[in-house]
Amino acid sequence: MVRRITLLAFVLAVALAGVAAAADSGVYNGVTSEKGLVKLTVKRDRLVDVSFQVTFFGANCSVTGAKGRTSVPIRHARFRVTVHADHGRLDVQLTGHFRGRRVTGTLSGTDGGPACNTGKTTYEANA
Repeated sequence: MVRRITLLAFVLAVALAGVAAAADSGVYNGVTSEKGLVKLTVKRDRLVDVSFQVTFFGANCSVTGAKGRTSVPIRHARFRVTVHADHGRLDVQLTGHFRGRRVTGTLSGTDGGPACNTGKTTYEANA
């Protein structure tokens, strides 16, 4: 009997954790630690659109942001995607963690060498 109750409690906890971990569909707007704008669009547990402003440091940098369509699954309330900025010359990795109608994460990008990079930038956005 105790084993059945323990198993039932475990199954119920796992089921509720799956529901709580889902990202709400909607548009999440926010700012980076550099005061740049961030906008993420979520539909049915997929990140479908991103745009952000981030400063690239280096002698040959003129890009201050990127945007694009994507279709990245959100699993366990987390995602990771690489966005190609400046016609593919710069890659920015965007990570995020959803908690209710709020998402926090990091942006970090490079041109593949030391000439141009973002450092590590954080962001926070709300739906």
